[in-house]
Amino acid sequence: MAITITYPLDDLAPITLTLPGSSFEEPSGYITSDDIKRSLDGTLQSYRPFNKRRKALKWEYLTQAQKEGLDALWLYAGPFTFSDAVDLDNAFTALFMSAPDLLQIFVNGWAGTVEVQEI
Repeated sequence: MAITITYPLDDLAPITLTLPGSSFEEPSGYITSDDIKRSLDGTLQSYRPFNKRRKALKWEYLTQAQKEGLDALWLYAGPFTFSDAVDLDNAFTALFMSAPDLLQIFVNGWAGTVEVQEI
């Protein structure tokens, strides 16, 4: 299982970063924005303007090269295409919601988490 991140979206030669599969933590899932209002006659009107996917990724081991690729993507600070090997048909355009929180566990080995959200 692997995660593939491709950026920039509008470049002719995009960079593809392949990371090992992660264990998903909360708040993986969807963010919904509901707009609920009452009309003049008292009936409830509900609108669902969007559903956004959000994933919290956790890695037990990343190589130095994978860590540097993740850092470069964070510095790029633009949208990227996120796809998971488990769910290939559901790739989405995302942004980081937080900086990668990486901890060096041994020489050239890193562990950490990051949160991405669909835009």
